[in-house]
Amino acid sequence: MTPKKCIGLALGAFGATAVLAAGAAGFLLFTTPGLEFAARTAVKYVPGLSIGHAEGRIDRLTITDFAYEMPGVTVAAKRLYASLDLAALFNSLARIEAIDVSGLAVTVDTSAMAPSATEPAEESAALSLELPAPWHFALERFSVEDADIVADGHRVVWGLFTTGAAWSGRALQLTPTVLEDVRLTLARS
Repeated sequence: MTPKKCIGLALGAFGATAVLAAGAAGFLLFTTPGLEFAARTAVKYVPGLSIGHAEGRIDRLTITDFAYEMPGVTVAAKRLYASLDLAALFNSLARIEAIDVSGLAVTVDTSAMAPSATEPAEESAALSLELPAPWHFALERFSVEDADIVADGHRVVWGLFTTGAAWSGRALQLTPTVLEDVRLTLARS
């Protein structure tokens, strides 16, 4: 076999592998059966994760009956929805149209968590709070509806929280934020 044929064969094999990989990624990200398969795989390999049902595509994803549990922390949501604008990536913009969470329940018990490693205290130096965005980011709507958060006996419950943000360079802009039907209960000492 001549070197020219070997190079042609290698390039053909590489091209076929690239097409198969792109097809598999497209199936996983842009079809409901692909996302269901990815969700089942995540549940299998992430301890404490539970997903009732996933539907849509990567740019319009709905997850129902989501739960995650680890020592000291339990998170559950009846419905998670995410909407991404993939076309905006071609304009150097990471644009999330919506992240909606409904039926959120979070429980934190710090006494059940593993103790963190203590680091020796360093002398405090002047902190620079300048954090420029490496890219343009936009989150048009972030909403959490019917939330119940309990942390060490302290409880915060709200009916609706919505906000949004845009971050470009050193500028961070927040959209009008709404917080409705808030109830706070402090733990007894």
